[in-house]
Order: sequence, then C-alpha cells, then structure tokens
Amino acid sequence: LGERHDIALRRDLFRYYHSDAQSAIAAGHDTRAALLAFGCDATHGYERTHIDSLAALSRLLTAYILSPPVFASDAKPRETSLERFNKQLEHPVHMESCTHVPPVDEVLDSSNNSDKD
Repeated sequence: LGERHDIALRRDLFRYYHSDAQSAIAAGHDTRAALLAFGCDATHGYERTHIDSLAALSRLLTAYILSPPVFASDAKPRETSLERFNKQLEHPVHMESCTHVPPVDEVLDSSNNSDKD
C-alpha cells in the first residue's frame, strides 16, 4: 500500500511487543494482528516525532481502511466455520531471535491458491 500510494514507510519488527491481539493468539484464537506506528527516536518517541511521520501514518491507515481485503477469500461470506481462515505463526516462531518473513508474493500466491479450492 505504501508504494502504491507513494507513502514513505519503513518496516520494523517488534519481537517483544505484546498486545490484546497477541494474548488472543497465545490463547489459541486464530486472528490477524499488525502494529502500525509513527516513526520515532528513542523510547520517548512522542517527544521526538516529525509531523511528516504522523501524516504518513494517517495516509497509510486511510489507504488500508479503503483497500479491498488482502486475501480474496475474506470478501466472501462464511458459515460459522473458520476452517479456511489463513493460519498465523505459532507462538514459538514469534519468540525466535531471527525473523522469518515470507515474501509478500508468496503469501498472496498461497492465499489465491486456497481460494480455488
């Protein structure tokens, strides 16, 4: 979305960040979660945040909200079953010291293939 809408962004990984969504995943719920934040300097980022960073975050959130679902199957009505819901990484993977991030094309290709079932 950032490239498509010419929004300056930087990808980062927060290995030790915890949230309600992370707690739900750890409890066995299959839910999607993401963290979006403004760029900051040091732990007191709100004290040293450039206005362009806040503007870029606002634009990225707007683009996300107005975009179609990433996985085409999410746009289809479902019964009560979550059988075809795309799976999250298991908890031990979240705690590894290295980051295993599949290429975006690989994730999208696998979801498109599952839609054909």
